[in-house]
Amino acid sequence: MNENKDYITRQTEKGSINISNDVIAAVAAAAAVEVEGVSGLVSGAGKDIAQFLGGKKNLGSGVKLNMDGDDLNVDISILLTVGTEINAAAKKIQSSVIDAVEATTGIKVSAVNVHVSGLSLR
Repeated sequence: MNENKDYITRQTEKGSINISNDVIAAVAAAAAVEVEGVSGLVSGAGKDIAQFLGGKKNLGSGVKLNMDGDDLNVDISILLTVGTEINAAAKKIQSSVIDAVEATTGIKVSAVNVHVSGLSLR
């Protein structure tokens, strides 16, 4: 296993299951961008510059995970298209992210905090 990555580990009777935070963040990001009105995710400026200069693209940029006991909290920063109803889109993002992460990983998501960081014209 790559020692530089963070993993969420679940113990089973047959051993352990280790899921990279990057994988979980990518699942959450993919679910969020499928919601109508979402034009993209927002990550830190330093990450965006590094990716622009040829760095590895992280599909989960704009997603932060925090494990609280057995529950997962997700923070996701998004851009919405101008004219999108913010509250309705945010609620759909919350539902989509919870459904996708729980179905894919089996990890209970206790909260999805949606941060609307900006608007785009597309």
